[in-house]
Amino acid sequence: GDMTAAIQTLDDLWLEKPETYDRRMLVRNVLLHLEMEQPGLASARAQAWLKINPEPSSAIELAGLFERYRALAPALAILQALPGELRVRADVYAQVTRLRIELGEAGDMLAEMLADGADATLSEVQTAALVELALYEGRYRIATERAKLLSLQALPEWTLTALVEAALQVDQPARALEIFEAIPSGTLAANPVLAAQLSLRLALPEGALLWAHAAEADARGALRIALAEVYLRLERREDCFRLLDSVQVGELVPVEAASLARLYLTLDAAPRGLASLARAGIRDGETWALLASAADRESEVLDWLRGVPEASLREAGLGELQDLAAQRGQVELAMLAAQLGHRRFSGAVWRIRLAESHLVADQVPPARALLEGLDRQSLHRDQLYRRALYAAHRAGMPVTAELQALAREVLALEGSGSEAVRTLAYDLLGIKAQVAALPLLEPLSALRPDEWFLPYVDALVADGRAEQAVALLAARLDALIDPPDEIPPQDPVMTKAVVLAAPDLETQLALEMGLERWSAELLLDATWAGDSAAQMREASIWASLERLDALGAAELALDGRRRLALAEPVSKLDWYHAYMAGAAVLLQASSEDPVATERLHESMLATIQTLLDRPGRDDAGNEALVFALVEHAGARLALPQLRRLAAQGGAVEQVYRDSLRALGLREELVRHLNALASRLAPDQAKALADELLSLGEKPLAVSIYQRLAQDAAPDSEAIQQLRYLWGPRPDDDAMRWLLARMEDGPDRQQQAWGELILELGGAARLVARLDQTASAPGADPALALLYLRAIARSASKSVLAARIRQLIDVSSQLDNLRGLAGLADSADLPDLAVLAYTRVLAQLPDDIEAL
Repeated sequence: GDMTAAIQTLDDLWLEKPETYDRRMLVRNVLLHLEMEQPGLASARAQAWLKINPEPSSAIELAGLFERYRALAPALAILQALPGELRVRADVYAQVTRLRIELGEAGDMLAEMLADGADATLSEVQTAALVELALYEGRYRIATERAKLLSLQALPEWTLTALVEAALQVDQPARALEIFEAIPSGTLAANPVLAAQLSLRLALPEGALLWAHAAEADARGALRIALAEVYLRLERREDCFRLLDSVQVGELVPVEAASLARLYLTLDAAPRGLASLARAGIRDGETWALLASAADRESEVLDWLRGVPEASLREAGLGELQDLAAQRGQVELAMLAAQLGHRRFSGAVWRIRLAESHLVADQVPPARALLEGLDRQSLHRDQLYRRALYAAHRAGMPVTAELQALAREVLALEGSGSEAVRTLAYDLLGIKAQVAALPLLEPLSALRPDEWFLPYVDALVADGRAEQAVALLAARLDALIDPPDEIPPQDPVMTKAVVLAAPDLETQLALEMGLERWSAELLLDATWAGDSAAQMREASIWASLERLDALGAAELALDGRRRLALAEPVSKLDWYHAYMAGAAVLLQASSEDPVATERLHESMLATIQTLLDRPGRDDAGNEALVFALVEHAGARLALPQLRRLAAQGGAVEQVYRDSLRALGLREELVRHLNALASRLAPDQAKALADELLSLGEKPLAVSIYQRLAQDAAPDSEAIQQLRYLWGPRPDDDAMRWLLARMEDGPDRQQQAWGELILELGGAARLVARLDQTASAPGADPALALLYLRAIARSASKSVLAARIRQLIDVSSQLDNLRGLAGLADSADLPDLAVLAYTRVLAQLPDDIEAL
C-alpha cells in the first residue's frame, strides 16, 4: 500500500541494473508514476528504457498507457520516435492524429500534410487522417475533395456522417447524398434521430419525417429535444410542441434543459421555456435571461444582470442577450449588456455593439465617437466589419463608398445568385443604404425581378438617376403588358426589359449560357402561369406604375394603364378605372393648359369608344364604363356616350338626365323627358311630368298626364290632376281633349264627361257637341237635360225656351218632364214649367211635385 516505496524500489533496480529491467517492470514503473500524477517522471523512465530496448510494440503499448492517463504529450513523443514505416501504420497514424487533435495541433498537422500532399505522396492512411483533421478544423472543401480519393466504405461511420454535413456546407448536395447512401443501413436504423437530421440536411423532408416518426418511441432526453428540432425545421410546430412538452425535464442535465428552453424561444413560446427551466430548478443564467427578455420581463433581466458577477458572464451569451433586447426594443437592457461587454471584453466587437445600442437609444453623438475611433480597415471583412459599417452609416458617417466597395467585393467572390449577395442586399436596404446597395441590386433585379426590381429603381432615384429609373420602369412595363415574340440582339433596352420580366430559373440559365437572344413569349408564359403568377404580375405592374407616377412620369404611367385597359377581358374593368383615375389627376394638373387638356380628352374618348364598340360586354358593363368617365372627366365630356346608352333606361338614363340638368341643357332635357315618358310605367311617367313642371314645361307635363288619363274615368285621380294643371278655365286644347274623351268613352260616362265640361266652362262647346243627338226624338233624357243646361249657360233665353218646348212635346217619361219643368222654372220660363207639370198630372194626377 506504499506507492512511494514501490516507485523507489523500481527506480533503484533501474539505476543498478538497467539491462535487466524488463518490459513488465517498466510498465509498472510508468503506471505508478502516472497514478501519482507524475507524468514527467513517467515519460523520462519510458524514453530512457526505449533507448536501450527500441521495441516498437512496447513503444506503442506505452503510448496507449500515457494516452489513457491523459498524458498526451509524452504519448505523442513516443509515437513520433518510432521508425518511419511504423509511424504511417494505420493504427499508429490514427493514434497520432487523435493525439495532435486533442493537443490543439490539428491545424499544424493539417498544414504539414497538405504540404506533403502537394505532390500526391500521401498514403491512403494519411489521406484518411487528413480528411479527419479537415473536418475537425472546419475545412469542409478540403475534406470533401480529399475524401474522393478514398473508398467511402472504408471510412468510419462518424466520418461519413461529418462528410455529409461538409458536402452540404460547400454546396455539393449530390456528393452529400452519395456519402449519405454509403452509411450502413444498420447505423441509420440504430440512430434514427441522426438519420432524420441528415435527411433534413439533404433536403429529403419525406425521409426526415419517416425517420423522425420511427425515432419517437425510443427517444428520451436530449434525443427527444433533437427530434423536436427536426420537426421544427420541417415546419411541424404542433409535433415540435408535443415532443418538447413530453420531455421529462427532471431527467435532463442543465445543458440539456437549456437546449430545451432555447427551442421554446425559437418557437416564440418564451413563457413555456421559462416554465421548463423552472421545473429544472433554473431561475437565472444566460438562457433564463434570453427567455425572460423574450417574454418582456426586462426589469427582471436588468436586476439579474446588475447583480451577477461580471467574471461569470460569457461573451457569446452577453452578445446574444444584447441582440435580442435591441430587436425587442428593450433599450435599457440592450445598453446595459453592451456596456458590460465593452468593459469586460473590450475589443472592436463590443465597441461596435455599444455604438449600436446608442443608436437604438437615438444617441447619435456617443455612437459616432465610438465608431470614429475604430480602425475598420484592421477588421477582417466578415460580419464584424459589416456591423461596423452599418452602424457608421446609421450614425450618419460618410461610409457609402466603403459600403459599395464591400458590395462589389462580395458580388465578385460569391456571384449574383448567391445567398451571400442577397443577405448583404437585405442588410443594406434595412439600414436605408440604398445607394450603397446599387452594385448588388442591378444583377439581383435581373435574376429576381419580382423581389428586387423596385428596390433597384428606388436606389437609382436615391442616387439621383431618376431618368434611368423611369426608362427601366417603362421598359419593364412594356415587357409585362405586351411582350415581343423575339428580341433582336441589338436591342439592349428591350432585352433588359424581358430579362427583368423573366422567371428566375430560366433567366439564370440564360445568363450563365451567355445567350444573346431571348424568347420573350416563352419566358413570360413561364413566369405568369397560374393564378398566383397572374397576381404577382398584376402586383408588379401596379408597383411599376406607382413608381412612374412618383417620379413625375405620369404620362408614361397613364399610357400603360390605357394599354392595360384595352387589353383587359371584357368582364373586368380594373385597369380601365385605374386609367380614368390617372387621367383625372393629369387633367387637374393641366387645367391651365388647353392643349394638354384636349389631348387627354381625346385619349379618354377614344379609349371608352373602343371599349363600348367591343362585343361581349353587357349593359351593366357599358354603364360602368360611362360612369367612370363621368366621375373622372365630368359630364360634358361623357355626354355623347350618355346619349348613346340613355335609351336603355336604368341608372345610366338617370345620370344622363342629371348631367343635362347640371350642364344647363334644358331643351335637350325636355326633349329627352318627353320622349321617355311614353315608354315608362305610369308611376315613372308621373315623376317625369313633375320634373317637367319643375323645368317650367307645363304643356309637356299636361300632355304626359293626358296620355296617362287616356283610359281614365271622369272622376279619376288622373283627371283631377289635369283639372289642377288646367286651372279654372282650361284652354282650347284641354276642351278639345275633354270632348274627345266624351265622344270616345263608353256611353255610361257620357253624362259625367258632359257635366265636367259644363263645370269647366265649356257650355257652348257642349251645346255644339249635343245639338243633334240630345234634341232628337228618343234621345237620352239625361243628356237632353244636360244639353238644355248648356244652352242655358251659353245661348239666349228664347233659344232655350224653344228647345225646352221641343223636348216637352216629345217627352212622355215622368222624370224627364219633371226635369224639364224644373229647368224652365229655374230659367224664369213659368209657362213652360206649367206646361211640363200639366203633362205630368195628366199621367199621375196626384203627383205632389206637379201639384
